[in-house]
Amino acid sequence: PTAAYAYIFKVEVTKGSMMSQSFTMPVTLTEAAIPAVSIASDSGQRLLNGGIKINAQDQLVVHGACSVISSRAEGEEMKLTWRFSPDLKTKSPTVDPWLVFPNESILGGTTKREALVVAAGSGNFSAAKYTVELRCEDISK
Repeated sequence: PTAAYAYIFKVEVTKGSMMSQSFTMPVTLTEAAIPAVSIASDSGQRLLNGGIKINAQDQLVVHGACSVISSRAEGEEMKLTWRFSPDLKTKSPTVDPWLVFPNESILGGTTKREALVVAAGSGNFSAAKYTVELRCEDISK
């Protein structure tokens, strides 16, 4: 770990007689497992920009996976957290308006997979556009 003594990377650009410009960035190293996170959906119609178009009353199924190259952070020690932006409409502020199903066929390895489902006819979609985020966290610390 280099938190106390960061590496300093500096890039300097020059062109002809113009004044040079530079940028400096401190970089620290960590021993935490850095996950590879993927998210995909078979629901709706795929758009050219990579988005998915569904009708407001359709079911949405999104698959997420988190993988680490570390024997220390195995599937049981990774936490996946789903989020919609803007938030989905919900009947209870303390209950998520979706269900999450773990893919138990690969538990115990260095990959954790889940499927998020927003039920058809749930009335949870009130905005025109949403972003689905999946956060993967190593909780073995």
